[in-house]
Amino acid sequence: PNGVENALGSVSARFRVLAPEELACSGAGETSVRISWKPDTSVGSRIRIQRKVKFGVYSDVKVVDGTDTVFVDGSVDHREMYYYRLQRATSSLASSWSEEMPVAFSVTGATSLRTVQTPYWLEDMRLSDDDGVIAVLNSNGSAGAYRVADGSLLSSLPIPSRSVAGFALSGDASVLGVGWNKDSSAFSFFRVSTGALIRTVRVRGTTRALEITDDGKRAILSCDSSAIEIWDIDRGILERSLPGFPGKGPSLFLHPDNVTLVTGADNAVRFWDIISGQELRRVSGGEFLKHPCIDENGDVLGAVVYGWGGYDGTFRIHNFSRDVIRDVLVIPQNGTINAAAIHPSYRVILTAGLGETYAMSSLSGVTCAVLKSNGNDDEAVTLMREGNTVLIGGQSGEIRSWRLDFGWRRM
Repeated sequence: PNGVENALGSVSARFRVLAPEELACSGAGETSVRISWKPDTSVGSRIRIQRKVKFGVYSDVKVVDGTDTVFVDGSVDHREMYYYRLQRATSSLASSWSEEMPVAFSVTGATSLRTVQTPYWLEDMRLSDDDGVIAVLNSNGSAGAYRVADGSLLSSLPIPSRSVAGFALSGDASVLGVGWNKDSSAFSFFRVSTGALIRTVRVRGTTRALEITDDGKRAILSCDSSAIEIWDIDRGILERSLPGFPGKGPSLFLHPDNVTLVTGADNAVRFWDIISGQELRRVSGGEFLKHPCIDENGDVLGAVVYGWGGYDGTFRIHNFSRDVIRDVLVIPQNGTINAAAIHPSYRVILTAGLGETYAMSSLSGVTCAVLKSNGNDDEAVTLMREGNTVLIGGQSGEIRSWRLDFGWRRM
């Protein structure tokens, strides 16, 4: 009311450009990932997109218009883990970088398909080469073979002992073998179609592991106190012996070529030619857990667990063919792993433990899906060769099948 007061000072202001927010990713294709972010009404801005491979450095991928909210990166490899970050800029201003977004091709969901009830606790499972038949080993000393498509029973095979170790199904689903320990240790072989006993082979020492060639004609046996033995099943002839590991029968894995045998014992994995009996190569520093797999490059991948005896508490995927540790994971959740299955193409591992099976990204260690049981231990997990169906068995006696969905996801 008394006039205008003199100005005492000045205030300055400037515009601030905000980085893109709410980054997300999607995409089901192995070579294409879709990046999206929250819309922004800034006029005249551009968005700079950078990407790096895990353990790499960031580099520019694309610059898009500031009104865009989606970018499709078509130059990714499903075997890698990527990190993205975005920056918004005008002619004179630039935002800070957005939050870092890690993405990997992994499990995006799981759907329960079917449950087949067997009479007893399941200890191990084996699939035929065409995924048509699954054989199961029961804790009561019996084995059975089921059709995967409808869960119907093909044959049930009683074994003379509840103490069983060593179990295999031929690739053509014609022969099933079980190792058992009572009075004297032995391996018994049966015709899957009829359940008829083909023969029983006696060995010295506790039975440990068994493999059968795809045609059902040859068996490789492992026990504690003798060499690894290669038998002609039909004729009952011992063809060849490989040097054993006294005191600890090695785990066995027969390569799909039906010639290369992989053994694990004494903190070493060895490759053998079962025709010549020659040791081909040796990898020190690990023994595989249950059944390894062959990846898309033909390499043998095995899961090695540390942590059951005061070790370092890690879970490692070892590429035995190239003698490298491919991935190192912390043992998930309850720290117990009874079995593992590795996807041959995607860096996904399934671990069976106390009442749950976890689908994990081996690239990030993130648990992508939890496949729950009815509360009992899961003892066996098998990934079908078509890649997106997993079979799980355990103390409940169930064979549970799940369909896994794969795609790019934020980790």
